[in-house]
Amino acid sequence: MSKIFKVAFLLALSMSCWSCGSNSNSSDLSKDAKLALVEDVLTLPLDSLTTAETFIQAYVKSPSGKDLLAFLNDPDNSLYYQDLETGKIVHKVAFQKDGPNRVDASRMGVYIHSYDTLVTAMGQSILYVNSQGEIFHKIDLSQYDQSALNGEIFLLFGSNGNYKPLFIDGKIYLPSTPPIFQWTSLPLEDIQNSAAVVEIDTVAKTIKNKLNFPAAYVTDARKIYFSAIEKSVDGDIVLNLSRSHDLYKWNGEELTVKSAKASILPQDDLPPSKADFFQDMEEFGRYFNEADSYGSLIFDPYKKVYYRLAYSDKTEEVKSFNEGFETPNYQGTKQSVLLLDANLNLIDELILPTQKFVVERYFVTPKGLYLSATHPRYDRLSEDEVTYSLIEIKN
Repeated sequence: MSKIFKVAFLLALSMSCWSCGSNSNSSDLSKDAKLALVEDVLTLPLDSLTTAETFIQAYVKSPSGKDLLAFLNDPDNSLYYQDLETGKIVHKVAFQKDGPNRVDASRMGVYIHSYDTLVTAMGQSILYVNSQGEIFHKIDLSQYDQSALNGEIFLLFGSNGNYKPLFIDGKIYLPSTPPIFQWTSLPLEDIQNSAAVVEIDTVAKTIKNKLNFPAAYVTDARKIYFSAIEKSVDGDIVLNLSRSHDLYKWNGEELTVKSAKASILPQDDLPPSKADFFQDMEEFGRYFNEADSYGSLIFDPYKKVYYRLAYSDKTEEVKSFNEGFETPNYQGTKQSVLLLDANLNLIDELILPTQKFVVERYFVTPKGLYLSATHPRYDRLSEDEVTYSLIEIKN
């Protein structure tokens, strides 16, 4: 296990653009813009074969121009396309469980780039899959030069959340997370060499560390639960850390720090866990779930703005069995959404109604940000439907 997790890279690919679709690098956002919660909710029906539990979902356009929500259905290893207007399932990708087109999306996850382009992993390969479940391109990372990479790559795909790759000019940028099973035992020099961003050059066939973690965080890797990256409107990379009030913009040569502090979180530095994973796994798991933190940084490609999620004052909801021990799951009693402009300036913060939303289950459309109010871990589960509320921008 120590070798596999020497450096762990978890992809969670959601709705970030494959490459920027517009030459404009600014948003039409006034400094007085406000986030507003729309009263009308979006309700989508479920049938006996679908589950509301997935965090892998994305807004896509059908070939005929319909607005669809694509989501992974874990129980049957399939991807569903649901019409946002009628609620009907209009297409299903039933991934093959064996053979040359084998895709284990329920275990490895999937990035939903578009209706007909899905990305997942198998072993040390990145697979590109079409809407018929057929693999049309494969990147075998074992054939790449990894001599400039400090550690190994462990691929696990998600969609929404804090693990999102970027595709820029023939290169794939992956966020990395410190090896969570070794946070408290790694030598400082190993932490200092841990990459926050890794670059896969599909032309030169190389993999290398692109950006190491900021110096303020390498002294104690326990402060970094996970990292996330997002593409800036001018083609740079933005690094988002769950335990940092700051965002870090990397242009390939230097790191620019932008403060994006949520009012619901402690205004001082957010402390690391005091627990050692190997000595007290339950306490470590409790802190991992309980601590005040930031969630996803979400780029809205339609309005060229960012949403940053935050949650605080978490209370224990249920216990779940995980890796041989029980660890609590928490839902923040305080949740907020930060609105940032194209230059990462903080414009507004919307504090959400108490315990109403599962903030890490979201998708973005031209209308704005949709947050889910349905998830089986909490008491709002319905076997018949899933609901979303829209957060829009008022200029």
